[in-house]
Amino acid sequence: MDTIPIIEKKHDPYEALRFPEFRNFTLARLCITIASQMQAVIVGWQIYEITKDPLSLGLIGLAEAIPSIMTLLFAGHITDTNDRKKIVLGSVFLMTFCSILLLIVSTDGIEYLYSNKVIAIYSIIFLSGIGRGFSAPSFFAFVAQLVPKKTLPNAITWNTSTWQTGAVTGPALGGLLYGFIGGVQTYSLIVVFWIISIMLIMTVKKKPIPEIIGLQSLKEKLTSGLKFVFEKR
Repeated sequence: MDTIPIIEKKHDPYEALRFPEFRNFTLARLCITIASQMQAVIVGWQIYEITKDPLSLGLIGLAEAIPSIMTLLFAGHITDTNDRKKIVLGSVFLMTFCSILLLIVSTDGIEYLYSNKVIAIYSIIFLSGIGRGFSAPSFFAFVAQLVPKKTLPNAITWNTSTWQTGAVTGPALGGLLYGFIGGVQTYSLIVVFWIISIMLIMTVKKKPIPEIIGLQSLKEKLTSGLKFVFEKR
């Protein structure tokens, strides 16, 4: 008796990118990563030019990390129970607004901001940290709604590769542009990247809020999350 040969389906490395919404969101994430990495380089350069103090560079990270970590404690809960697209857009709008503020501060056109430039930059970075705190969980959760479940591993691979690409090219591009054309022009380009990302995200249709089985309170989620981290390091 002849056996029927089993034909294995060929792996498609571009499977996730064949979904227009995921493709647009991935391009948006690339723009966001490049913009944020460029901004990080420029802010550090500006602060050091003003203060000449290496400690001031460390305080930039602290100014962003504190609100980001505090926000992350409940951002995941909000992402699970609300419209993820709204949260994604809200965080991107906030970070775009912060880049516009940094652009205004860099023009030195407002006397009060010019005389308090360092404080103004730290304050803007603190505000941006809130947006980052919401962006991390909402971005990853939103990706899962853009492709079928079987395509999710491929989507995560593209998502990670996109971030790595932006993380490498962003600082290099930011440093080169700041050195050649200055802060105002570079911040203007960063704002353009943010606007492009917003336009791309807007093309993604609103997704339903996932049904949650066994609804937990925020306190219960935090407790179970910490327990998981310490038990499964």
